[in-house]
Amino acid sequence: MSREMPFDPGTWECHICKEERPDARISVHRKPLMGSNGVPSRVISENVRYCNDKPSCATAARSFSFVRNWGNP
Repeated sequence: MSREMPFDPGTWECHICKEERPDARISVHRKPLMGSNGVPSRVISENVRYCNDKPSCATAARSFSFVRNWGNP
């Protein structure tokens, strides 16, 4: 019985342009999520994958967020 893998283990999807890229062409921008009162959380952070050979992806990764206004009612 064969199980199909959803992606090639040597590739990653860029969170910015959504392209499947080889591991060597993907970098990760890590940033802490802001908690209440705008104080950065020391526990929770976002990891945004981006194409390290595309300046537009690298620039967009710095402002990209999966979670908007986390910790703010």
